[in-house]
Amino acid sequence: MQAEYVLRRTDAEGEWFSLMDHEAFCAALTPATRQVTILEGPGKFCFEIATTTFSFVWEDPGISVVCVGDMHIEEQLAILTELLEQIRTATGETGRIMEL
Repeated sequence: MQAEYVLRRTDAEGEWFSLMDHEAFCAALTPATRQVTILEGPGKFCFEIATTTFSFVWEDPGISVVCVGDMHIEEQLAILTELLEQIRTATGETGRIMEL
């Protein structure tokens, strides 16, 4: 199963998250509460949790996320919500998840 999302910035300061540094981008997009395996894969950053791969790339209007595997959508959304909180902690910028 494949699901696609966009993490979109919602605060009034701009449209793009200020995670331009690759190290900061990867740190903010690695779930702190999950065991992940970092992968070489499609996109700017990619990891696997259990049997699902999460791939991230900058796309207008935000960070495009593609999830491939058999993880339930509710669990994917919980992980993406955690990542938005990590982005907020790192940058002070808020965002939302857009399901495509």
